[in-house]
This record gives sequence, structure tokens and C-alpha cells, in this order.
Amino acid sequence: PPIVKLVAQVLAAVVVVVTVVCILLFRPVEETYRNIKIYKIEGTSEIIRNNESLEAYEQMSLKNNDEIVVSDESNLILILDNDKYICLDENTKIKLISSEKDSSKTVIELKEGKIIGEVKEKLKDGETFEVETPNSVMAIRGTTFSVEVDEETEEYEVTYQVVDGVIEVLIFDQTTGSTK
Repeated sequence: PPIVKLVAQVLAAVVVVVTVVCILLFRPVEETYRNIKIYKIEGTSEIIRNNESLEAYEQMSLKNNDEIVVSDESNLILILDNDKYICLDENTKIKLISSEKDSSKTVIELKEGKIIGEVKEKLKDGETFEVETPNSVMAIRGTTFSVEVDEETEEYEVTYQVVDGVIEVLIFDQTTGSTK
């Protein structure tokens, strides 16, 4: 009978539409969260997360506001978003500040010690990558660089070195509060 055939066709069409809608609504959405990990570690280091001390290990995922403390005779390499490498020298302490849902902002607060970085890909429009020290901020544009903070008494000596590329540095005069 033609009515049965028509009902079967309508039901088949409804099943197809429902299936397509379900696929569109419930398909896995690509994660846009940051990919920041410990790439390599020699010696010992610790991660301070939410006032808790964790032993650092290779492939450990790092989060916004994690502090990394590299011990004496140790070093650690971070990989950020598969194209930025940061090597932390012995006796180095940093705090990692990053937007967690996209890769548009990365700040490394270098509290003491030395880091060497390599940014393999040029930063995208709107993307920022900075290294902050107690008395300066360095904006990385896609380059190979090193930054060292040496605390002498109550003064900080910051040394910048650019191997390849361009950086922009703002120096803070702590006595006057001005920038250079």
C-alpha cells in the first residue's frame, strides 16, 4: 500500500535528520587548551601548584600559575604549544602565567636564575609571549634568547642576550617608578 511506503520514507528521513543533528551536536570538539609540558629533565626539580609541592617529571602537564624550581646541578626544558622551548638552568625559579583556553598569552615570571628560549614559529596576530623579571619585561617576537636574573643584595641584575630575532625590553626604575 502506498500509505505504508510513505510512512516508511518519512520515518527514514526523520531517522537521517536526527542522526545528522546528533552527530553535529555531540561530535568531539577540538580542545583548545594549552599544551605546556616538561619536555626533558636532568636532576631534580619541583612544581609548586596551589601551595603543594610536586616532584617534576618528563611529560608532566603544567598549568597556569605553576611555579617551577630547578635544583642545584639540574636543568629542565619546557615545551609550550609544540613550538616554544624554554630551558631552565640550575637554581632557577619561574612562575608560569598563561591563558588556559588559547595560546594567545604566555608570561614567564623569572624570579631568579637563567632561562634560554627558542620560539620556532613567528607569533600569530594577537599572540603575546613575555618574560618578566623583578625590574623588566621582555616581549619575544619569535627568536632565540636568554635572560638571567642575579640577585645581588637587594638589587637585581638582569642580562639579556639575543641569538637570533628581535626582542623588546622595558626596564623599570624601582627608585622612580619609571620605565626606559
